[in-house]
Amino acid sequence: MLHLKDLLLSWRNQVMESPTFVRFTKRMIAVSSPLIEGKQTDSGYITSPIYRALHPGASGNKINGLGEDKKRRPFRILWTADDETPFGKLQRLFLITSGMKGTVKFTDHLHTHGLAQREKKQYTQPPLSPPKMLTKTELSSAVKKVAKEAGGDIVGITEMKEDWIFDNTELPSWAYDTKGNLDARLIVIGVEMDYEHFGVAPELPAATEAMKQYNRGTESALSAGDFLLQNGYHGWGHAGPRAGRFLLIPAAAQAGLGNLGKHGSLISKEYGSSLRLGAVLTNADLVLDGKIDFGSEDFCVNCQICVRECPVDALSSEKQMVRGVEKYYVNFDKCLPYFLDNNGCGICASKCPYSRPEVRPKLLNKHEKKLNKLQNKNAKAAQPIKLD
Repeated sequence: MLHLKDLLLSWRNQVMESPTFVRFTKRMIAVSSPLIEGKQTDSGYITSPIYRALHPGASGNKINGLGEDKKRRPFRILWTADDETPFGKLQRLFLITSGMKGTVKFTDHLHTHGLAQREKKQYTQPPLSPPKMLTKTELSSAVKKVAKEAGGDIVGITEMKEDWIFDNTELPSWAYDTKGNLDARLIVIGVEMDYEHFGVAPELPAATEAMKQYNRGTESALSAGDFLLQNGYHGWGHAGPRAGRFLLIPAAAQAGLGNLGKHGSLISKEYGSSLRLGAVLTNADLVLDGKIDFGSEDFCVNCQICVRECPVDALSSEKQMVRGVEKYYVNFDKCLPYFLDNNGCGICASKCPYSRPEVRPKLLNKHEKKLNKLQNKNAKAAQPIKLD
């Protein structure tokens, strides 16, 4: 027997997916697009009237710490509460227009809301039992298995770092030792996106696919968190698109899931940048994974595809100093208007050769041959010289 909320949900879906409603929405978008969408010209991207009206006048690059040579915590600049960022009004505009375009299906929206409530509850949930008699290795293997069974595709573990925690926020008290020092691990989870959909970025299917996989990443993280709670440890799962309390990309790189690309996203060995991330914060003592080298960093030095493909010239060929770390950086102020106008964009990551299923194996094979050749050369150099 159907419950009332199921009937209402079914009715809402039928209305939103009906030809009449779809035609009405498309008409509304067409009428309002001159006000809410910018346009590409020979002289560059011209932002929309409403974007200019809502822009706070602040520089996102300055907030992100571009050019700063001292380490500090990052700020949450997007995907947080509207009143926590100068770009809150533009963020709200994006969410409204995304709703009009149907970026997220109503059922996925409800799913996201439900996961957010679970995440909030898990944050304050105490362990459900004393620690179980599992070794460090056994617990690490078990929690990775749970994360994968719940939807995760690749999983790594790293030590939590202060540099990743957003400013004006703190982690739960159990993430610190008795002296107040950070003492926690991150289980980082990667979930693959279907490249058939992601590859058409910035078209709507790519944005819809991203939201779908964010939900899968959150499911995996929360399941791993529940497993840790049941085994006597704190565990708090989190995934995007909400900013949360810490950065995910540097943690993923440190956990061995991939390396930072020139386009500012993670490049994984398995899926390139066609993936989304989630993580579980825990006080459990786990076996840590290390950074990996599969050739992407060397490849990025010479590859210019994402730089050329960016319609607003937001990517740089060279690494830049950001909060005391030299790394690839996406120019926030150039990227943001096009990102907001075009379904969250994603062109740079989708065009990355490592994201393309037919190209990635060739790049990995090429690196493997190069590595083997280097190892053979080193081995020969290490052989003792025979004297007659």
